[in-house]
Amino acid sequence: MFLIIVFFVCVLVLLVQRELKKRPFIFQEFLYPDARDRQFLLFFHKLSKRKIFDIKRYNEIKDAISKIEGNLQVLRSPLFLHLPENAQTELLGKVVDKDDEKKTE
Repeated sequence: MFLIIVFFVCVLVLLVQRELKKRPFIFQEFLYPDARDRQFLLFFHKLSKRKIFDIKRYNEIKDAISKIEGNLQVLRSPLFLHLPENAQTELLGKVVDKDDEKKTE
């Protein structure tokens, strides 16, 4: 009787392992930040459909905010504050060029 139970447990383990290989994404480990972000996005899109919220415009505004914050970080950096004026304008030009490249991609 014991051997029969052990046999069925082994068969069951093999079947479960085979199913896991077929669908590994079902049993992925959720970390709190990832799960929180996913729940926020689901809630955000569901609410935006109900309230007729323009997600495209929201994303454009968020991108503009992140671009401005990046420029502020460059302006506030200690290296930038002690550079001559021509080097500062050159550095700002490089930052603007990088932002334009990101938009084209």
